[in-house]
Amino acid sequence: MLTVALGAGGSEQGVGAADSPQACAALVQAEAPSANGATYSNSGGTGCYAEFGMTGSNDSNGWQSCMW
Repeated sequence: MLTVALGAGGSEQGVGAADSPQACAALVQAEAPSANGATYSNSGGTGCYAEFGMTGSNDSNGWQSCMW
């Protein structure tokens, strides 16, 4: 599930740049297999972050996240 927000709970780690939210999720799964979510820029950037211990999302409109 993709939400327009920043991941909440736990911690995050940058894993590189991605061209889309789907590419970010795939990059996180490849680079940080113990992560349970991904966060991607919602403002035209390519920043991609692995979420560890993600429990939900906050109300940041500048980011979109998904949790698995």
